[in-house]
Amino acid sequence: MIEHGDEELIEREKPLAVIPSVLYKPLEWLTLIFGVGREFASEEDLTLTRFGGEVGWHVHPDWEVGGAVIWDAKWGFYDSWGLDFSVSRFLGSGR
Repeated sequence: MIEHGDEELIEREKPLAVIPSVLYKPLEWLTLIFGVGREFASEEDLTLTRFGGEVGWHVHPDWEVGGAVIWDAKWGFYDSWGLDFSVSRFLGSGR
């Protein structure tokens, strides 16, 4: 249930977000994230914009750990923040 003050804005149950994103890596350890997508739920579907940043550290030539902060702005409704921790393995040649 999403509320604003005493007003109920929308009720959400098990929403699923699909957000095609562009990743831009201005520095070796920093990735900027931008995407526009849709959040699907049985009550109502919402359009959203995603902004974020991820910092990664190589712990081995083929492995990286990272942390990210993500902000999703649901158009005309509410915003949400997320924290992410990731472990990545690079496959193939070229690293």
